[in-house]
Amino acid sequence: MKYFIGLDLGTQSSKGMLFNPEGAKVAEANAQYLPDFPHPGWAEQDVNVWIEAIRNIIGKLLTENNVAKEDIGMLAFACQCGGMVPVDKDGNPLRKCILWLDKRAEDQCDRVRSEISDDESFKLIGSSVSASLRAMKIMWVREHEPEIYRRAAYFMEPGEFLVHYLTGERVGDYAHASITGLYDIAKREWSDKMSRITGIPLETMCPVHPADEVVGNLRSEAAMSIGLTSNTKIVVGTGDQFASTVGAGLVKAGNILNVMGTAEIIAVTADHVAYDPNKILRPHLHMDPKLWQIEQGGMISGAAVRWFKDNVARSSFDEMNELAAQSVPGSNGMLFFSALNGACAPVFNDSARGIFFGMTMSHTMADITRSVYEGLAYSFRDNIESIRQLGLDGGEVIAGGGGINSSVWMQIKSDVIGKPIKTLVTSDTTPLGAGMMAGVAQGNFANFEEAADKLVRYGVTYEPNLENKKIYDEMYGLYREMYFTNEPLFDYYKKLNK
Repeated sequence: MKYFIGLDLGTQSSKGMLFNPEGAKVAEANAQYLPDFPHPGWAEQDVNVWIEAIRNIIGKLLTENNVAKEDIGMLAFACQCGGMVPVDKDGNPLRKCILWLDKRAEDQCDRVRSEISDDESFKLIGSSVSASLRAMKIMWVREHEPEIYRRAAYFMEPGEFLVHYLTGERVGDYAHASITGLYDIAKREWSDKMSRITGIPLETMCPVHPADEVVGNLRSEAAMSIGLTSNTKIVVGTGDQFASTVGAGLVKAGNILNVMGTAEIIAVTADHVAYDPNKILRPHLHMDPKLWQIEQGGMISGAAVRWFKDNVARSSFDEMNELAAQSVPGSNGMLFFSALNGACAPVFNDSARGIFFGMTMSHTMADITRSVYEGLAYSFRDNIESIRQLGLDGGEVIAGGGGINSSVWMQIKSDVIGKPIKTLVTSDTTPLGAGMMAGVAQGNFANFEEAADKLVRYGVTYEPNLENKKIYDEMYGLYREMYFTNEPLFDYYKKLNK
């Protein structure tokens, strides 16, 4: 056995984990970067940013731990989902990646919605039609960048692009396919109907394989560009939201996962497909294709906190947490609705926008700061309520991601939903899940269950304060009333700012 690496390629940063031949995690490293926002509602990233980040991370992992690059046996990626990179027949990127949070394809969505009802699309592709789907981004490129569309042979997710760049092979996994807007999730095959509606040829999509299947060895030149050799093999890989579930130990039907990153992932693993009548939870295929992952994976969370930190509080995260703790449950009547880039709850609405509500001269920065954490917790509760309606909330709530480092935010969330929340010792579940993929593929673990038993560890558990929950129950009702009262204004705002 050799060393292996799991690598999480996120929207604002990447992290890699190094595992020794015995399967134990021995080191981690990260790299920071930001998306480009060339126009309101747009978000892009140059693929070279990813390659440089991967090279820097691998360099740190090897150099700081005295590991030779020839001793890396397996590499697995868990990459940001919902992006789209058009490439030519040789795999060369033709433009920057259009990211998952990009909302430019609203007109394309409207046309697709005129061809298929929301109920039908939800059953067929596992979601409502939205600008976050890869298919809508492809349609936008066809209409606004026709020369790029003409030259494009394939339209790839970030992870698919990286595997193709490193191996020359064109592959994708089941979980990724189930969030493209072009895949029939029940039949587990590319959808002729969605191809007809969108006009996108299915041959521009990657063939679908299990996430832990070995693709092959790295090409020599590409391997050198990230600091490895052609001795290293790579697996198909998956999306970050799917790897994070496995990295948190959700490898069989049961518990609820909440990963608090740039976007907040709320997921429950099931042994059968379940359709949320509220349509905020989407049925996708799990990283293990025998299972289903019923989830909401696009709610702006960490990005909203960072936006508030940089533009309003203008303080550190630690100072924000101290401020929030100085206020009281309910933030003295202040409410924050976190739709800074559209809403995923209480209903899915790309036109929704953020709101601070109830502000008076008596409110302090402590109240405003706490209201941000509480507003995100109310959106979290929307998802928990939907999971309850599906009868899938019998297990524990497990939390990971950078947000668990805020004890005040974690206690608020536990109080708002009225359930204990158990945190993970390794808050970065995505690179851990990627490492588990690599370890299973290399034979260090027999399966994902064994990998989880050996690698997943739990830390602090936050118990709900039921007196606080009474306050939050009232504020949660007001939060929902605030959204639905303002819903007509969001459409007006969209037309005004088109």
